[in-house]
Amino acid sequence: MKKQFQHDCDRCIYLGTDQVNDDIFDMYWCADFDHMPTVICRFSDDPPDYSSGIESGRRSYENNEKDWPVGIAYGLALKKGLPVNYIPGNLIHKLTERITELRHPAYKEKNNRIEALKMIRIMQDCQKQHDKEMEEFQKKQKLEYERLFNEE
Repeated sequence: MKKQFQHDCDRCIYLGTDQVNDDIFDMYWCADFDHMPTVICRFSDDPPDYSSGIESGRRSYENNEKDWPVGIAYGLALKKGLPVNYIPGNLIHKLTERITELRHPAYKEKNNRIEALKMIRIMQDCQKQHDKEMEEFQKKQKLEYERLFNEE
């Protein structure tokens, strides 16, 4: 099935079109959604008519939910080798809360400072891995665009 709806983001990669129950969805992967990858499922030409979410897509995909479009889009992104990993927002929130708590004067014990530094390093390592994946993907995408441009 070919694209059914207009999509207003030129950074998105089209994954395919699928029918889920009685609805048709154009599915995309985008690396420029708050600087994190996400999947997008468009169901009309109207710009706000879409659903998205990499984390809900992952959960749906892992639970084999065949009737949730973002899970299908997540699976398509995986099959295409697109980066889908990042630090989940709830983990960042928990780590940030814990680090703030550990920096409070009441928690200035040596072990707590070491724990906070370890968590900061874990977050930095995750961000470095994400940045590396994105850089590799962008290089591949650039080569593909150049190849397609040269074929014309």
